[in-house]
Amino acid sequence: MRVTIIELKSNESNFQNLTQCCGKFFDENEKLYLFSTLVAWTGSDIKATQWFQSETISAFGGKTAFQLCKKDQTDAVIKYIRHIERGGFA
Repeated sequence: MRVTIIELKSNESNFQNLTQCCGKFFDENEKLYLFSTLVAWTGSDIKATQWFQSETISAFGGKTAFQLCKKDQTDAVIKYIRHIERGGFA
């Protein structure tokens, strides 16, 4: 799926908190996938941001998605979300 910049800009207003929190870590396609998935799971942009910043992930030694991204492990976050989305265990 190819996303145009216009589509992303319109979606950024829906993901304002996520964009401010962690938008700098991901490219446009990653943001569209990750943010829409997290909001669908949590119910809101605010709750998705809270998850990103505070929910520890046991598979990564108790680090949060935010901590992983700060350590240049954004690929691990994307892979983890895709794994869970396909029915894998957390």
